Amino acid sequence: PEHWGSLVPHNSMHGRRPVPLSSRTVVIGKEGDVRAPSNPLSRHHIRLEREGDGNVYATHLSVLNSTWLNGKRLEHDRRTLVEPCAGNAPYSLSGEAPD
Repeated sequence: PEHWGSLVPHNSMHGRRPVPLSSRTVVIGKEGDVRAPSNPLSRHHIRLEREGDGNVYATHLSVLNSTWLNGKRLEHDRRTLVEPCAGNAPYSLSGEAPD
């Protein structure tokens, strides 16, 4: 399937290469669709969902570790609209936690 965006890691995950996102729902974590072995990540850390209207939502799944998006800490289990900002082109999602 055609990819709708890219996850751009800001650490050594995948050697800093963009990871194409093509599924409507993508889970990122140690055991997710996109696997990241980093210690501050949970097995299922964050879920990205692309809706039919093109909007993308992020849901922080971890109870123990934090997820940050556009400089804001995401609340656990709350869907948050991903809005492009100066730090990320439309749906080229980047972020880093201060862990």
